[in-house]
Amino acid sequence: MKSRTACLILICSMLLIVAGPSILGASETKGPSGKVVFALAGDNFGGAKVGDIGTVKVAFQPFMTALGEPLYIKDVDAKVVPALAESWEIAQDSLSIKFKMRKGPIFHNGDPITAHDVKFSVERYMDKKYRMNYGSELRQKIKSIEVHDDYHLTFYFTGPYNAFFDRFYEYFMILPKNVIEKVGDKAYTKNPVCSGPFKWVGCRQDVWMDLEAFEGHYRKVPEIKTLRFSYVPEHSTRLAMLRTGEADMISPGPAHIREIEKDPRFRIVWTDNTTTEDLAIGDLIREGDLPLKDRRVRMAVSYAIDRKAICDVIKQGTARPVNGYLAPWHPGYDPPKAKPVPYDPEKAKALLANAGYPEGFETTITSFSTAKRWVQAIAGYLAKVGIKANIRILEGGTYTDICHAKKVEGIITRGAWWNARAHPTSPIDGQLTLKAPWSCGITTKRISDIMEEVGTLSLQHPDLARKSREMDDIIMEDLPRIQLWATRTAIALGPRIEHYEPINGFLIPTRTEFIRLKK
Repeated sequence: MKSRTACLILICSMLLIVAGPSILGASETKGPSGKVVFALAGDNFGGAKVGDIGTVKVAFQPFMTALGEPLYIKDVDAKVVPALAESWEIAQDSLSIKFKMRKGPIFHNGDPITAHDVKFSVERYMDKKYRMNYGSELRQKIKSIEVHDDYHLTFYFTGPYNAFFDRFYEYFMILPKNVIEKVGDKAYTKNPVCSGPFKWVGCRQDVWMDLEAFEGHYRKVPEIKTLRFSYVPEHSTRLAMLRTGEADMISPGPAHIREIEKDPRFRIVWTDNTTTEDLAIGDLIREGDLPLKDRRVRMAVSYAIDRKAICDVIKQGTARPVNGYLAPWHPGYDPPKAKPVPYDPEKAKALLANAGYPEGFETTITSFSTAKRWVQAIAGYLAKVGIKANIRILEGGTYTDICHAKKVEGIITRGAWWNARAHPTSPIDGQLTLKAPWSCGITTKRISDIMEEVGTLSLQHPDLARKSREMDDIIMEDLPRIQLWATRTAIALGPRIEHYEPINGFLIPTRTEFIRLKK
């Protein structure tokens, strides 16, 4: 029971990522059948711990994409399409959006999903006691929510909220108002009722989660009966599971990509530009005269790293070196400016000497187990220019805690999620504004201010491209982070899998309701 409760805390955490996109309509199969095991990287359920009921700060995202259902979804090209919301109308001043709900969708207990459930769910996400990621953003951006009747409601904003469609697709599924109000949070975690293509079966803490097809789903009844997410931190273990048939799908370790591609039994599906990986400078928020507070030293770190070698050898082509915080699809993206910082150890040494550290200095790089190999490589490159970087590997929950508490030092690995988000600020405002929990406090007022300014401009605004370039320039000038590369996400499919197609640009495995087994 203790293990079960620890898993179910993810439901009431309200940090949820929604179901993947699809074509609306019933499944073409006669009914769900078969079981699929999907082995994913990681060493815990997104940092969830026993005792965190109602206050979980990070959720096990692939699980939530299968269990939850949002107002709208995204198709394989990451375009927004209707889901629980049949249609919507954006006000000319961008300060409100009116939604028309679809009649027919039900929760897993058979209750209809209505506008009242939407208002209830979003207001829970906004409640401080649930410590929802982006909860503070919702409190800042959402002025009120008005329910007109069971199937119509309007969101009113304090200002333009260009991240709305990205945020609400990725994080906010709709929860049952009547059930939660009747039984309370603790009882709800013991018998969760949700709204996605799959329903809850059970779990073993930090090991696996089992879901079952919900045959009453309005949008897409899954083609498989049972889906197990196995949480397997070791790359070699996941590979062994794929080879023996213990797992049907895995997130492969970079070192195993080419090996899998050579085996005719398996195939790999890719999605590009899913996220970036950076080195955030924790010393910028610490007291004292520390070497990394000098921009010349931070640039020395950047020049000291051979990004291409790490991408080719360690990441096995699953990443490409980049520079800047605009994705290729963003207004203002400039390919020449996005060229990565070159590998130049002599220039790194010269910068260190010029900054007063000709013999280098000692620091720490904090990361997590799945990044260990490339962090070790970076430490090796830094050592060549005189910087001794001690590596500290943390489990996910501890890593999250020190980041949100702003108790970081030296260097900490971070990422700026792109996830095919449309607006230039949508991928990174949760990473680089002063109020963002995932910034760890490592940013500047200048960056925060320009990001908020750009965030007020709609995708159609004539100044968006120019201001986005200005935002990118300021980030690179203040340099709170050293950007490394953009990642490509691979999913390896075993011989039983006939079809699986992720969303282009998405880091998170979604669309599990469309997994199809061979006959």
